[in-house]
Amino acid sequence: MPLLDPTRLENAPFQLIEFTKNAYDNSPDQDAMPTARRLFLAYALGDHLGAPRFQDAIMNVITEFFDPSNTVYPSILFQTAVTQAYSTLNDPSPPAESPIGYNRFLVDYYIWVYGLDRDQMNMLDGLPGMDVLPPQFQGDVRVVLERIDQDPPQDVNVNFGGGSFWEWLSGGLQKCRYHKHVEDELCFNLIVDNRPIAGSS
Repeated sequence: MPLLDPTRLENAPFQLIEFTKNAYDNSPDQDAMPTARRLFLAYALGDHLGAPRFQDAIMNVITEFFDPSNTVYPSILFQTAVTQAYSTLNDPSPPAESPIGYNRFLVDYYIWVYGLDRDQMNMLDGLPGMDVLPPQFQGDVRVVLERIDQDPPQDVNVNFGGGSFWEWLSGGLQKCRYHKHVEDELCFNLIVDNRPIAGSS
């Protein structure tokens, strides 16, 4: 079955937990593998092959079909999602720079669930506290928060809620937020997506 079979994606909004379900990774019953897990493995394959534009295309699908509505996760499961990504993907962010790709997606989602309430970051139920997450992830969260706090802000607090996340991302200046290309490189997304950027004529 193709990775991006449209019949699988029609009704496939998926939550973060589904990216961690690795029970079918080595199973002959590949059809039972959750779509989100397929996408994560495809992104990891692109990482292994050095195919960043393929990874950018995968991130377009992930962000379009991601369902953030269930924001309360057992701590160990979100910890698994972050640990799997940071141990599998070669998405290092240079010191004092924002994370990239799928890792940036996880950082943004973590910050959004906590609502930027820094005092509660190690106290809320659902997501794990910073102290149990990979050091690189902790550093990435701090960098993004510091950039948001600058005057003027150098980053945004992504709002995953309200059913408008994909529209905000794909229709505005953040279209390339989870892509791996640098700012002045040609964007695969802009080649295949002819929808206008918000505010453009």
